[in-house]
Amino acid sequence: MNGYHTYYKFENESRKSYNEEYGAIDILAQLASILFWKKNYGPIKLYANTEYLDTIKKYGIEKEYDSINTELLDSIPFNDKASKFWSFSKIHTAKEISKHDKEFCIIDTDLWLKEPGLLNTDSDFLAFHDEYFDINNGFNCYYEPANWMEDDEVAKFDWSCLPLNCAIMYFKNRTQELIDIWYDEVIKVITLDKNPETKGNTIFIEQRLLPTIAKKLGISYDTIKPNTFRVDSFKDNIEWNKRWDPVLNSSDESLRIEHSITHIWIDKTKYKDDRIRKDILSKIITDIRDSQQFPGIGIKYKKLFDDCTNILFK
Repeated sequence: MNGYHTYYKFENESRKSYNEEYGAIDILAQLASILFWKKNYGPIKLYANTEYLDTIKKYGIEKEYDSINTELLDSIPFNDKASKFWSFSKIHTAKEISKHDKEFCIIDTDLWLKEPGLLNTDSDFLAFHDEYFDINNGFNCYYEPANWMEDDEVAKFDWSCLPLNCAIMYFKNRTQELIDIWYDEVIKVITLDKNPETKGNTIFIEQRLLPTIAKKLGISYDTIKPNTFRVDSFKDNIEWNKRWDPVLNSSDESLRIEHSITHIWIDKTKYKDDRIRKDILSKIITDIRDSQQFPGIGIKYKKLFDDCTNILFK
């Protein structure tokens, strides 16, 4: 099965993961994502804009991809709104892929699947995990759909289903139907741009809207992780295990999935924290090099490993 990475780097992007001090961490994570996918699942391809491709060329990891396409995202529509709806590049790419692949998986560049067989499903569509939120209580990043859609559009859907974390999206059946309608609804949201100052634009068009559309179409979907992430746990210093319902150590299956999939996720914004940065780097280096699954990889990408090792021990 084809796997895909997709990434649109904004002009003059200032997010912490791309500064000169810590940028090598994300590139090493992306290398891990490529290597483990190819080992366990098959070919992996990249859709990116030229600016992002130039970023990873610094270390040469682009050579690991089975193919690279920059034309699609170099000419992406609504470029002026890209930084507000940054997941649109992934959705735009999914629509293009669905024209020629009926079954495929898009994974985030900061996530890797260390074991085969994690995408087994009888459903039409598979995502990473559910996310729980309470719009009236505690920290919340999901807001009323009326912030983005006209009332008649909101009324077309049942919003009771939980959002899906889309760091993994495996499309298996009714792929083009689901993606085409999703794309059309997203275009309506971006074109309307109803409340320009509203937060949560990108997770609305991706994580909130996609399962709602699947439900309306009667397209079955499931999640890989048997736990639901509680987004309100971000507001407190809660240990990782207890941020999930049920908690991660509640079952052998839950622990198996937790140990088999690594996702850097929100920690990409916390590289200046010594403990978090070192924990992430140690994890990536251990998974890639010390696992002995990729012999010679440390030599092949010596500069990348050296730069990351220097960051680790600085």
